[in-house]
Amino acid sequence: MEQNLLLDRILYTDAGVYKCIARNKIGWEEKRADSHNVEVVVTGKPLAEPLNRTLMAFVGHSASFSVHFCANPEPVRAQWIVRNVVLNPGDVIDRFISHNITASETENCYFSTLDITEVQREDAGEFLFLVKNSHGIDDAEVLLNITQASFSVSADAIYISGNILLLLVLECFAYKLHYGLDIS
Repeated sequence: MEQNLLLDRILYTDAGVYKCIARNKIGWEEKRADSHNVEVVVTGKPLAEPLNRTLMAFVGHSASFSVHFCANPEPVRAQWIVRNVVLNPGDVIDRFISHNITASETENCYFSTLDITEVQREDAGEFLFLVKNSHGIDDAEVLLNITQASFSVSADAIYISGNILLLLVLECFAYKLHYGLDIS
Protein backbone atom coordinates (compact mmCIF):
# COMPACT_ATOMS: atom_id res chain seq x y z
CA MET A 1 0.00 0.00 0.00
CA GLU A 2 1.42 3.36 -1.08
CA GLN A 3 1.56 6.08 1.56
CA ASN A 4 2.61 9.26 -0.19
CA LEU A 5 1.40 12.81 0.28
CA LEU A 6 1.54 14.68 -3.02
CA LEU A 7 1.32 18.47 -2.99
CA ASP A 8 1.26 20.04 -6.43
CA ARG A 9 2.08 23.73 -7.04
CA ILE A 10 2.97 24.36 -3.44
CA LEU A 11 3.44 27.86 -2.05
CA TYR A 12 5.48 29.13 0.88
CA THR A 13 2.23 29.57 2.80
CA ASP A 14 1.66 25.78 2.52
CA ALA A 15 4.61 25.04 4.80
CA GLY A 16 3.73 23.52 8.15
CA VAL A 17 2.77 20.32 9.93
CA TYR A 18 0.12 18.05 8.43
CA LYS A 19 -1.68 15.03 9.85
CA CYS A 20 -4.00 12.62 8.06
CA ILE A 21 -7.09 11.58 10.01
CA ALA A 22 -9.30 8.77 8.68
CA ARG A 23 -12.76 8.08 10.13
CA ASN A 24 -15.15 5.27 9.36
CA LYS A 25 -18.37 4.04 10.90
CA ILE A 26 -18.67 0.28 11.31
CA GLY A 27 -22.13 -0.56 12.50
CA TRP A 28 -22.82 1.80 15.40
CA GLU A 29 -19.17 2.27 16.24
CA GLU A 30 -16.93 5.01 14.77
CA LYS A 31 -13.30 4.11 14.11
CA ARG A 32 -10.51 6.66 13.76
CA ALA A 33 -6.90 6.37 12.62
CA ASP A 34 -4.36 9.20 12.81
CA SER A 35 -1.16 9.32 10.83
CA HIS A 36 2.13 10.60 12.15
CA ASN A 37 2.78 14.32 11.82
CA VAL A 38 4.31 15.23 8.48
CA GLU A 39 6.32 18.44 8.28
CA VAL A 40 6.21 20.20 4.93
CA VAL A 41 9.20 22.44 4.23
CA VAL A 42 8.95 24.59 1.12
CA THR A 43 12.14 25.49 -0.73
CA GLY A 44 12.61 27.25 -4.01
CA LYS A 45 13.16 30.54 -5.72
CA PRO A 46 11.90 33.69 -4.02
CA LEU A 47 8.41 35.03 -4.60
CA ALA A 48 7.88 38.80 -4.20
CA GLU A 49 4.62 40.79 -4.25
CA PRO A 50 4.14 44.50 -3.60
CA LEU A 51 1.47 45.37 -1.04
CA ASN A 52 0.26 48.02 -3.55
CA ARG A 53 1.15 47.95 -7.23
CA THR A 54 0.37 51.65 -7.74
CA LEU A 55 0.73 54.50 -5.27
CA MET A 56 -0.22 58.16 -5.42
CA ALA A 57 1.88 60.76 -3.58
CA PHE A 58 1.88 64.54 -3.24
CA VAL A 59 4.95 66.66 -3.99
CA GLY A 60 6.66 67.59 -0.72
CA HIS A 61 5.03 64.76 1.26
CA SER A 62 6.47 61.36 2.18
CA ALA A 63 5.69 58.04 0.46
CA SER A 64 6.22 54.45 1.54
CA PHE A 65 6.36 51.22 -0.50
CA SER A 66 6.29 47.73 1.00
CA VAL A 67 6.92 44.32 -0.54
CA HIS A 68 6.10 40.92 0.95
CA PHE A 69 8.50 38.19 -0.16
CA CYS A 70 9.25 34.58 0.69
CA ALA A 71 12.48 32.67 0.13
CA ASN A 72 13.93 29.37 1.34
CA PRO A 73 16.89 29.20 1.46
CA GLU A 74 17.19 32.74 2.79
CA PRO A 75 17.89 35.52 0.31
CA VAL A 76 21.48 36.35 -0.52
CA ARG A 77 20.34 39.67 -1.96
CA ALA A 78 17.32 41.95 -1.42
CA GLN A 79 17.53 45.40 -2.98
CA TRP A 80 15.46 48.37 -4.06
CA ILE A 81 16.39 49.94 -7.41
CA VAL A 82 15.50 53.62 -7.71
CA ARG A 83 16.43 54.94 -11.15
CA ASN A 84 20.20 54.25 -11.22
CA VAL A 85 20.63 53.82 -7.44
CA VAL A 86 20.69 50.47 -5.61
CA LEU A 87 19.61 50.48 -1.96
CA ASN A 88 20.34 47.53 0.33
CA PRO A 89 18.41 47.02 3.58
CA GLY A 90 19.41 49.73 6.07
CA ASP A 91 20.70 52.14 3.38
CA VAL A 92 19.82 55.84 3.46
CA ILE A 93 20.67 57.68 0.26
CA ASP A 94 19.47 61.25 -0.20
CA ARG A 95 15.68 61.19 0.43
CA PHE A 96 15.41 57.39 0.12
CA ILE A 97 15.40 55.05 3.15
CA SER A 98 15.54 51.28 2.68
CA HIS A 99 14.48 49.82 6.03
CA ASN A 100 15.89 46.60 7.43
CA ILE A 101 13.99 43.49 6.43
CA THR A 102 11.40 42.28 8.94
CA ALA A 103 9.91 38.82 9.34
CA SER A 104 6.26 38.22 8.48
CA GLU A 105 3.93 35.79 10.25
CA THR A 106 4.56 33.16 7.56
CA GLU A 107 7.70 31.06 7.95
CA ASN A 108 10.47 32.04 5.49
CA CYS A 109 8.59 35.22 4.53
CA TYR A 110 9.57 38.84 5.07
CA PHE A 111 8.71 42.50 4.45
CA SER A 112 10.89 45.16 2.86
CA THR A 113 9.94 48.84 2.98
CA LEU A 114 11.28 51.84 1.08
CA ASP A 115 10.45 55.40 2.19
CA ILE A 116 10.83 58.67 0.34
CA THR A 117 11.04 61.50 2.87
CA GLU A 118 10.06 64.32 0.51
CA VAL A 119 8.54 63.31 -2.83
CA GLN A 120 9.53 65.34 -5.88
CA ARG A 121 7.97 65.37 -9.35
CA GLU A 122 10.91 63.47 -10.85
CA ASP A 123 10.21 60.55 -8.47
CA ALA A 124 7.24 59.51 -10.61
CA GLY A 125 7.70 56.13 -12.25
CA GLU A 126 8.73 52.59 -11.45
CA PHE A 127 10.40 51.40 -8.25
CA LEU A 128 11.82 47.89 -8.42
CA PHE A 129 12.51 45.42 -5.62
CA LEU A 130 14.79 42.43 -6.37
CA VAL A 131 15.25 39.36 -4.20
CA LYS A 132 17.64 36.48 -4.95
CA ASN A 133 18.54 33.19 -3.31
CA SER A 134 20.46 30.12 -4.48
CA HIS A 135 17.37 28.83 -6.38
CA GLY A 136 16.61 31.96 -8.39
CA ILE A 137 15.47 35.56 -8.46
CA ASP A 138 12.17 37.43 -8.41
CA ASP A 139 11.13 41.06 -8.53
CA ALA A 140 8.23 43.26 -7.56
CA GLU A 141 7.53 46.64 -9.06
CA VAL A 142 5.59 49.59 -7.71
CA LEU A 143 4.43 52.48 -9.87
CA LEU A 144 4.47 55.89 -8.18
CA ASN A 145 2.16 58.61 -9.51
CA ILE A 146 2.82 62.17 -8.36
CA THR A 147 0.28 64.94 -7.98
CA GLN A 148 0.90 68.58 -7.21
CA ALA A 149 -1.30 69.82 -4.36
CA SER A 150 -3.13 73.03 -5.18
CA PHE A 151 -5.19 75.51 -3.18
CA SER A 152 -8.26 77.27 -4.50
CA VAL A 153 -11.12 79.24 -3.01
CA SER A 154 -14.44 79.36 -4.77
CA ALA A 155 -16.79 82.35 -4.77
CA ASP A 156 -19.42 80.17 -3.03
CA ALA A 157 -17.06 79.49 -0.11
CA ILE A 158 -16.37 83.22 0.32
CA TYR A 159 -20.08 84.03 0.15
CA ILE A 160 -20.97 81.39 2.78
CA SER A 161 -18.14 82.33 5.13
CA GLY A 162 -19.02 86.02 4.64
CA ASN A 163 -22.61 85.32 5.73
CA ILE A 164 -21.41 83.39 8.78
CA LEU A 165 -19.08 86.24 9.76
CA LEU A 166 -21.86 88.81 9.28
CA LEU A 167 -24.23 86.67 11.36
CA LEU A 168 -21.62 86.37 14.14
CA VAL A 169 -21.09 90.18 14.19
CA LEU A 170 -24.86 90.79 14.33
CA GLU A 171 -25.26 88.29 17.19
CA CYS A 172 -22.45 89.98 19.15
CA PHE A 173 -24.03 93.40 18.55
CA ALA A 174 -27.45 92.14 19.72
CA TYR A 175 -25.84 90.64 22.83
CA LYS A 176 -24.16 93.99 23.55
CA LEU A 177 -27.43 95.91 23.19
CA HIS A 178 -29.39 93.43 25.31
CA TYR A 179 -26.94 93.33 28.22
CA GLY A 180 -25.41 96.79 27.81
CA LEU A 181 -21.89 95.35 27.58
CA ASP A 182 -18.85 96.80 25.86
CA ILE A 183 -17.42 94.03 23.67
CA SER A 184 -15.39 96.19 21.29
